[in-house]
Amino acid sequence: TEYVSSVELAITYIALGDKEKALSWMERTVDERRGWAAYLRVHPIVDPLRGEPRFEAIINRMRFDSSAGPSPSATSATTIPSRPVPAA
Repeated sequence: TEYVSSVELAITYIALGDKEKALSWMERTVDERRGWAAYLRVHPIVDPLRGEPRFEAIINRMRFDSSAGPSPSATSATTIPSRPVPAA
């Protein structure tokens, strides 16, 4: 018996057009804390699931930040000052 990732199964069911099974496997992907789940909000492969209430619930469960990027306070502590570029 070989292990098949919940991500692979979800993508397979998306391709087959079976939204219910795809969503079940997406939920499991999030439960397993698979790294790929971080792309759910932006990856085009999940486009067929967008607008589905269960998919929206999965996204909400992931607690993605609603902003397009990191907050200014999050970047200010890690900002590296610019340095002059050496002449070639």
